[in-house]
Amino acid sequence: TNSPFNSEASKSLLNDAIDRFPRFPVFKNNLAVLYESVDEAGEAEKLYRQALEVAPRNEPICRNLADFYYDVQILGAAKELYEKISDDKRDWRILFRLGNIYLRQGDQGKALSLWEQARQLNPSEKIIVQNIELLQKSGGE
Repeated sequence: TNSPFNSEASKSLLNDAIDRFPRFPVFKNNLAVLYESVDEAGEAEKLYRQALEVAPRNEPICRNLADFYYDVQILGAAKELYEKISDDKRDWRILFRLGNIYLRQGDQGKALSLWEQARQLNPSEKIIVQNIELLQKSGGE
């Protein structure tokens, strides 16, 4: 291809690293990110899960799998993983996405609370303000 990025070569290198260092979850995580970027969701999910099995408290891996589940609309799994991430590591995006999940699950109060926290972390992000205003206009908390 004309692209400077060769996904097949990268896959090969990461698979070699996984074979040599199976207890290092970063290689599985990175390969999962690569598979996700080339629309191979099944392989991505499998590798994220394997990486998390090796390092269940690894917050970047937890977040990557949560983001993956959020993007493919497996919201219960995304919520569970986002909530495992410690409060001090949650950025506005995690709080915003959690708010969206809670709203979809019918908990407007929790959604609003999470969006308010997200807005405190990033007051200039318009989508947060829009969601809060829409919820308030619709009669939510």
